[in-house]
Amino acid sequence: MIVAALGNALTGDSLRDYVSGGALRDTVRPLMQQEVFASRG
Repeated sequence: MIVAALGNALTGDSLRDYVSGGALRDTVRPLMQQEVFASRG
């Protein structure tokens, strides 16, 4: 994780763009919208 963070910092966030491209976001967004996030206390 440290090496990935360092590489990301040195390359201007290119690692994040590689991992989370538009196709992944477009696939996951509808699934996340169905989720209900709540805390009970």
